[in-house]
Amino acid sequence: MPDGAVLATNTNVTRRKRPGPEVGQENDDDIIDKVHCGSTKGNFTIEIHHNWCPLGAARFLDMVRDGAFDGTVIYRICRQSAGEPEAIQFGFLKNETLRRKWSTGISPVKDDPQIFADPNFRRGMTSFAGSGPNSRGSDIFITFMTGNANGRDTAPWEVPFGIIAEDDLINVIGKFGGSGDLPQFGGTAPDLSKGYEALKTSHPNIDYFHNCTVVKNKEENASSEMQWSTATQGVSKWLTSSRFVGMSSLFALGVGFVIIKHAIRGMVRYMRRGGKKQ
Repeated sequence: MPDGAVLATNTNVTRRKRPGPEVGQENDDDIIDKVHCGSTKGNFTIEIHHNWCPLGAARFLDMVRDGAFDGTVIYRICRQSAGEPEAIQFGFLKNETLRRKWSTGISPVKDDPQIFADPNFRRGMTSFAGSGPNSRGSDIFITFMTGNANGRDTAPWEVPFGIIAEDDLINVIGKFGGSGDLPQFGGTAPDLSKGYEALKTSHPNIDYFHNCTVVKNKEENASSEMQWSTATQGVSKWLTSSRFVGMSSLFALGVGFVIIKHAIRGMVRYMRRGGKKQ
């Protein structure tokens, strides 16, 4: 298991600040970034909520911008007894340099305080997994369950930083396959210590990310568009101003003078040589 990160799987009830948001309530009074990801099962989007989990959200976005998840395997798929998905997990980075850079041992992130209670996770939420206090590294899970199995008192580092819409959850995330739960839980997840090349033989149907990109939040987009509009209007106004026209005329005269000057000098040198070319 990468960095010892384990997704919690029991159902202890915990008490937190407020209930997890109902469907449609996620965007209230929040600054949201979106991360678009491609995968072997299609494209999906994660809404990133900074006020749920400031440190975790910032770390995830930094990793995405760094290309950390490009080509990464979805190595763990937990299912209910009826076969319905319960959670998926990824974070064993394909690029070895980035794997070391974002590992728990080198660059762990401090825990965020829990914000939700009863339930503290809702279907579609995504969170870093960990192995103890301040242990979040690169492993991330997406849950299909609504309840208190995650983020409980014995795993307070599990704090949701984002959520995936139901359509993407069903049509993309829910179709990931080619693997199972961890071997210690009786599953068929791969032995990642053998590396990516071994997956081609041991788990030929396992799924992968293609790449992920960050889409700026609406407030930043609006601000950028306003700044660009103001700048272009200013340039346009300056270009049509009498001052610019006057400066343009002076510039043209200056260029003309230089051309005439060089032409006269060339003619003088030509005449001194007796009209002969060298």
